[in-house]
Amino acid sequence: MRSFYINAASKALKFCALAGICAFAVLFVNHYYALDLYAQQLYSQLAVTVFIDNNHKDYSKLCRDIEDSGILTLDEYVAAAQVYSKAVEKNPFLKDISVPSDAQSFQSYARFLPSVFPDSKYLSDIAKMLGSMEGVDEIVYDAAVFEKYARLKNALSFYKRIGLLFAIIIFMFFAAQSALYILKKEDKPKKAAANAAACLAACAIGFLCVWSVCVFFEHELVIDETAAFLIIFITSFFGIIFKD
Repeated sequence: MRSFYINAASKALKFCALAGICAFAVLFVNHYYALDLYAQQLYSQLAVTVFIDNNHKDYSKLCRDIEDSGILTLDEYVAAAQVYSKAVEKNPFLKDISVPSDAQSFQSYARFLPSVFPDSKYLSDIAKMLGSMEGVDEIVYDAAVFEKYARLKNALSFYKRIGLLFAIIIFMFFAAQSALYILKKEDKPKKAAANAAACLAACAIGFLCVWSVCVFFEHELVIDETAAFLIIFITSFFGIIFKD
C-alpha cells in the first residue's frame, strides 16, 4: 500500500511539473510574440523624410532613384501644395494658426521606410547616399528609434535561435528514448499510449492555467493557436523522456 501512495505521489509530481514547464514555455513564447508585435509597430516609425528642393522639378525621378538604391522604399510623397493640408489632417489644432497661403513657402517631401535591416552602418549609408543626390535639400530621421528597432530585432533573432535549438534537443532526446523503449520491449502499446496521453493532458492543463490567469488579470495573450499547440506537444515530450 505504501508503494502505491509513493507511486501515485510521483505521478502527481510529474503531472504538475509538466504543467509548470508548459506554462513557463507559453509565457516565454508569448513574450516573444509581444516583442515581435511591438517591433512591427515600431517599424512604421522608422521613417526617413527627404525634403526636396523646390527648384528640383522631377520629383518622381528622384523618388525612383532613391528606391533603386535598394535600401529605402517609398511610403508617401506629399507635394508642396498639399503640405499644409496634410499637416492639418494630422494635427487639427493647426487650423487656428495663421500660415502663408503661398505653396512655395512649403517644401515637398517624401517619406521612406527601410527595405533592408537597419544595422549600425545603415543611417550613415543613407546620409551618404542621399547627400550625393541632386534635389535632396534635407534628411530627417529619428536615430534613437532605429537603434531601438535594431536591438529589438537582434533580441528576437536570438530568442528564435534558442527556441529552435531547444526544440531540436528535446526531439533528439525523445527519439533516443523511444528507440530504447522499442529495443527493450518493456512497454506495452496501451501503456505507452496512456502515458503519452497523460503527458499531453498535463501540458494542456498548464496552458489552460496560464490562459485563465491572464484572463483574470486582463493580461493579453498574443500567442497564436498554432504556437500554443506546438508548445503543448513539444513539452509533453519531457514526460515521455523522463518516464518512470
